[in-house]
Amino acid sequence: MNESTSIHLPDHFFDRLQIETNKALLLSQTLRDSLKQILDLLTSYYFSKRGKVHGLKLSSEETRFDDNTTGYFIIHYNINYNNGCQDINFDESDKMTIRFRIDEHAKLLMLQGEEVREREPDEL
Repeated sequence: MNESTSIHLPDHFFDRLQIETNKALLLSQTLRDSLKQILDLLTSYYFSKRGKVHGLKLSSEETRFDDNTTGYFIIHYNINYNNGCQDINFDESDKMTIRFRIDEHAKLLMLQGEEVREREPDEL
């Protein structure tokens, strides 16, 4: 199962996309303006483990286009685990590759996180 979200893109994004030579930089700037949606997507992966995602870092050097409308980027982040009853409080660094697809007609940037590995049922 993959988590996904979509981000509304402004009209000027498509105008700049046609003329921009460094499309990865343009997309990274747009993603930085939408970190809340990316944070929500990442949080859904750690909800059951009660981890709090924070400290998102995005670099245009880790953004790649497969063609004019699809590609991926790598986002780095920290997860904080806190359990007051057991006196546990620690941060862990992680990263995720997020696939994207630009839909010019709907003016959306669709994001899809990594596949969640599900555990097979235990045998009795």
